[in-house]
Amino acid sequence: AALTLLHVYQVPIYPLPDGVVVPTTLSVTDLLAEVERALVDWRGEAEQLGVRRVKAISVEGLPWREIVAQAAEGKFDLLVVGTHGHSGIKHLLLGSVAERVVRHAPCPVLAVRPLPAAAQVKQ
Repeated sequence: AALTLLHVYQVPIYPLPDGVVVPTTLSVTDLLAEVERALVDWRGEAEQLGVRRVKAISVEGLPWREIVAQAAEGKFDLLVVGTHGHSGIKHLLLGSVAERVVRHAPCPVLAVRPLPAAAQVKQ
């Protein structure tokens, strides 16, 4: 099977009474460089595990919308998204990218929660 690794980033904008604050270009540039390094590492891990066709891309935008758009454009068979599993006030304040992807995706979605610390394999 082919694997597409997608990272969606949203440049933070902080609203203030007199306008908005956008991070400096340098910090956004540093962030994007880190994202690209991570995608290269993840792609390498997938290839070492035997995945023959791996594509790694990053896009800017509202995460759930970009994930759904990429899924529709790429005609994916399955989306796998990570979730923190927030509920209550955290869910209300932070929202849920995974929930919105599940609701709007054009294909099946597998939402995966992180392993508890005790179950994680040490490398």
